Amino acid sequence: MQLITTLRVANILGEGVLWHHPTGMLWWTDIQARQLFRYDWAHKTLQRYAVPERLASFGFVDDCNNAGNKLIAAFESGIALYHPDAQTSNGWRDPNRVLHMCASMTGAVDRQGRFWAGHDG
Repeated sequence: MQLITTLRVANILGEGVLWHHPTGMLWWTDIQARQLFRYDWAHKTLQRYAVPERLASFGFVDDCNNAGNKLIAAFESGIALYHPDAQTSNGWRDPNRVLHMCASMTGAVDRQGRFWAGHDG
């Protein structure tokens, strides 16, 4: 096996690596550093987004105008739609503060497009 690329990002707790096929970008979160990362594979560029609170997991929102830049996100205070480029979020917050232990939270979008999030321990 050959190593293709190493990204030296110094994450504290890097989680939730997702590939967005339509844009050819790799996304992940550093929960403790409150950052979201996007790596453009074709252009070899890395973008960091500061998020307003710890972000445990996320999924892509299917929208023909989205270009992978609208996410459904499991934040520390609840679930929200998050727009990284605009640095805005809206939607649902505090579903019983399910993320009070954000570091042990996992989430994913299933085949039907539903976002599931919960504690893994």
